[in-house]
Amino acid sequence: MKRLIVLLVGTAVLLVTAFVLVSAGRQPTEARTASQFEQATIPAVAETAEPPPEPLPESAPKAKFTRTIWTSTKLAEIDAALDQCRGPVSADLGADKPVFVAEHDYCGGSAWMWKLGVDDTVELNGKGVDEGLYVVSELRYFPRKSGAQVSDLPPGDVVLQTCVSATKMVFIALESAR
Repeated sequence: MKRLIVLLVGTAVLLVTAFVLVSAGRQPTEARTASQFEQATIPAVAETAEPPPEPLPESAPKAKFTRTIWTSTKLAEIDAALDQCRGPVSADLGADKPVFVAEHDYCGGSAWMWKLGVDDTVELNGKGVDEGLYVVSELRYFPRKSGAQVSDLPPGDVVLQTCVSATKMVFIALESAR
Protein backbone atom coordinates (compact mmCIF):
# COMPACT_ATOMS: atom_id res chain seq x y z
CA MET A 1 0.00 0.00 0.00
CA LYS A 2 2.87 2.29 0.84
CA ARG A 3 4.30 1.73 -2.61
CA LEU A 4 1.03 2.68 -4.26
CA ILE A 5 0.85 5.99 -2.38
CA VAL A 6 4.46 6.86 -3.26
CA LEU A 7 3.77 5.99 -6.89
CA LEU A 8 0.65 8.18 -7.03
CA VAL A 9 2.36 11.16 -5.36
CA GLY A 10 5.33 10.82 -7.70
CA THR A 11 3.07 10.71 -10.74
CA ALA A 12 1.20 13.80 -9.58
CA VAL A 13 4.45 15.73 -9.02
CA LEU A 14 5.68 14.69 -12.44
CA LEU A 15 2.47 15.82 -14.15
CA VAL A 16 2.46 19.21 -12.38
CA THR A 17 6.13 19.78 -13.25
CA ALA A 18 5.52 18.90 -16.91
CA PHE A 19 2.56 21.26 -17.08
CA VAL A 20 4.54 24.16 -15.55
CA LEU A 21 7.45 23.63 -17.94
CA VAL A 22 5.23 23.45 -21.01
CA SER A 23 3.30 26.55 -19.98
CA ALA A 24 6.43 28.57 -19.27
CA GLY A 25 8.01 27.69 -22.60
CA ARG A 26 5.11 28.91 -24.76
CA GLN A 27 5.67 31.86 -27.01
CA PRO A 28 3.02 34.62 -26.96
CA THR A 29 0.66 34.19 -29.89
CA GLU A 30 -0.41 37.00 -32.20
CA ALA A 31 -3.43 38.98 -31.10
CA ARG A 32 -6.56 37.29 -32.22
CA THR A 33 -8.31 39.15 -35.03
CA ALA A 34 -11.99 39.96 -34.69
CA SER A 35 -14.34 37.90 -36.78
CA GLN A 36 -16.58 39.44 -39.41
CA PHE A 37 -19.50 39.05 -37.05
CA GLU A 38 -17.69 40.86 -34.25
CA GLN A 39 -16.79 43.74 -36.59
CA ALA A 40 -20.36 44.20 -37.81
CA THR A 41 -22.21 47.26 -36.62
CA ILE A 42 -25.90 47.85 -36.27
CA PRO A 43 -27.01 50.79 -38.38
CA ALA A 44 -28.28 53.71 -36.37
CA VAL A 45 -31.96 54.45 -36.76
CA ALA A 46 -33.01 58.03 -36.51
CA GLU A 47 -35.84 58.35 -34.03
CA THR A 48 -38.87 59.95 -35.59
CA ALA A 49 -40.85 60.90 -32.56
CA GLU A 50 -44.24 62.39 -33.17
CA PRO A 51 -44.69 65.77 -31.60
CA PRO A 52 -46.60 65.57 -28.35
CA PRO A 53 -50.27 66.48 -28.59
CA GLU A 54 -51.04 70.06 -27.80
CA PRO A 55 -52.17 70.29 -24.20
CA LEU A 56 -55.66 71.53 -23.63
CA PRO A 57 -55.78 74.99 -22.19
CA GLU A 58 -56.48 75.04 -18.47
CA SER A 59 -59.81 76.64 -19.27
CA ALA A 60 -60.81 73.66 -21.44
CA PRO A 61 -63.99 71.97 -20.21
CA LYS A 62 -63.70 68.66 -18.37
CA ALA A 63 -65.80 65.80 -19.71
CA LYS A 64 -68.65 64.69 -17.49
CA PHE A 65 -68.79 61.43 -19.46
CA THR A 66 -66.52 59.69 -21.98
CA ARG A 67 -68.15 57.28 -24.41
CA THR A 68 -66.82 55.12 -27.23
CA ILE A 69 -69.17 54.55 -30.15
CA TRP A 70 -68.91 50.83 -30.89
CA THR A 71 -70.33 50.84 -34.42
CA SER A 72 -71.74 53.06 -37.12
CA THR A 73 -74.68 52.16 -39.33
CA LYS A 74 -77.44 53.62 -41.49
CA LEU A 75 -80.46 55.12 -39.76
CA ALA A 76 -82.74 52.50 -41.33
CA GLU A 77 -80.62 49.73 -39.75
CA ILE A 78 -79.87 51.32 -36.37
CA ASP A 79 -82.39 49.28 -34.36
CA ALA A 80 -80.58 45.99 -35.01
CA ALA A 81 -77.28 47.49 -33.84
CA LEU A 82 -78.89 49.07 -30.76
CA ASP A 83 -80.53 45.78 -29.80
CA GLN A 84 -77.09 44.18 -29.40
CA CYS A 85 -76.54 46.38 -26.30
CA ARG A 86 -72.82 46.83 -26.96
CA GLY A 87 -72.78 50.60 -26.47
CA PRO A 88 -73.72 53.76 -28.31
CA VAL A 89 -74.36 53.47 -32.07
CA SER A 90 -73.85 56.27 -34.60
CA ALA A 91 -75.66 56.92 -37.86
CA ASP A 92 -74.73 59.40 -40.58
CA LEU A 93 -77.83 61.36 -41.47
CA GLY A 94 -76.33 63.02 -44.54
CA ALA A 95 -74.84 66.36 -45.50
CA ASP A 96 -75.64 69.33 -43.26
CA LYS A 97 -77.15 67.03 -40.64
CA PRO A 98 -75.73 66.11 -37.24
CA VAL A 99 -74.26 62.69 -36.52
CA PHE A 100 -76.95 60.74 -34.70
CA VAL A 101 -75.81 58.69 -31.67
CA ALA A 102 -78.32 56.51 -29.83
CA GLU A 103 -78.28 53.95 -27.04
CA HIS A 104 -81.21 52.06 -25.53
CA ASP A 105 -82.01 53.21 -22.01
CA TYR A 106 -81.85 49.62 -20.72
CA CYS A 107 -78.46 49.08 -22.41
CA GLY A 108 -76.75 51.99 -20.68
CA GLY A 109 -78.11 55.11 -22.36
CA SER A 110 -80.11 56.19 -19.32
CA ALA A 111 -77.05 55.73 -17.09
CA TRP A 112 -75.43 58.81 -18.59
CA MET A 113 -77.52 60.71 -21.13
CA TRP A 114 -80.33 61.73 -18.79
CA LYS A 115 -77.69 63.20 -16.41
CA LEU A 116 -76.56 65.73 -19.03
CA GLY A 117 -77.64 69.34 -18.95
CA VAL A 118 -76.91 72.41 -21.06
CA ASP A 119 -73.17 73.35 -20.97
CA ASP A 120 -72.09 69.88 -19.77
CA THR A 121 -69.19 68.35 -21.70
CA VAL A 122 -69.00 64.86 -23.20
CA GLU A 123 -65.96 63.20 -24.76
CA LEU A 124 -66.80 60.99 -27.74
CA ASN A 125 -64.62 58.65 -29.77
CA GLY A 126 -65.08 55.56 -31.86
CA LYS A 127 -66.89 54.78 -35.06
CA GLY A 128 -68.76 57.48 -36.93
CA VAL A 129 -67.84 60.48 -34.78
CA ASP A 130 -65.00 62.97 -34.79
CA GLU A 131 -63.05 62.23 -31.62
CA GLY A 132 -63.10 65.04 -29.12
CA LEU A 133 -64.99 67.09 -26.60
CA TYR A 134 -68.57 68.22 -27.18
CA VAL A 135 -70.69 70.65 -25.20
CA VAL A 136 -74.42 70.18 -24.67
CA SER A 137 -76.27 73.04 -26.34
CA GLU A 138 -79.91 71.92 -26.19
CA LEU A 139 -82.21 69.17 -24.93
CA ARG A 140 -85.55 68.30 -26.55
CA TYR A 141 -88.01 65.83 -25.06
CA PHE A 142 -90.55 63.90 -27.10
CA PRO A 143 -93.09 61.22 -26.25
CA ARG A 144 -91.54 57.77 -26.52
CA LYS A 145 -92.43 56.11 -29.84
CA SER A 146 -93.79 59.43 -31.08
CA GLY A 147 -92.46 58.96 -34.58
CA ALA A 148 -90.01 61.87 -34.22
CA GLN A 149 -88.26 62.66 -37.50
CA VAL A 150 -84.76 63.86 -38.41
CA SER A 151 -86.32 67.30 -38.88
CA ASP A 152 -87.23 67.24 -35.14
CA LEU A 153 -83.59 66.97 -34.05
CA PRO A 154 -82.06 70.02 -32.42
CA PRO A 155 -79.21 71.60 -34.42
CA GLY A 156 -75.69 70.50 -33.50
CA ASP A 157 -72.63 68.54 -34.60
CA VAL A 158 -73.87 65.41 -32.83
CA VAL A 159 -77.31 64.55 -31.42
CA LEU A 160 -77.63 61.94 -28.68
CA GLN A 161 -80.88 60.01 -28.14
CA THR A 162 -82.16 57.67 -25.47
CA CYS A 163 -85.40 57.01 -23.64
CA VAL A 164 -85.57 58.56 -20.18
CA SER A 165 -88.82 57.05 -18.89
CA ALA A 166 -91.64 54.77 -19.94
CA THR A 167 -93.22 57.71 -21.76
CA LYS A 168 -90.37 60.07 -22.79
CA MET A 169 -87.23 60.16 -24.90
CA VAL A 170 -84.63 62.92 -25.18
CA PHE A 171 -82.59 64.39 -28.03
CA ILE A 172 -79.42 66.11 -26.79
CA ALA A 173 -77.62 68.48 -29.17
CA LEU A 174 -73.82 68.61 -28.87
CA GLU A 175 -71.50 71.22 -30.35
CA SER A 176 -67.80 70.47 -30.87
CA ALA A 177 -65.66 72.19 -28.22
CA ARG A 178 -62.79 72.83 -30.67
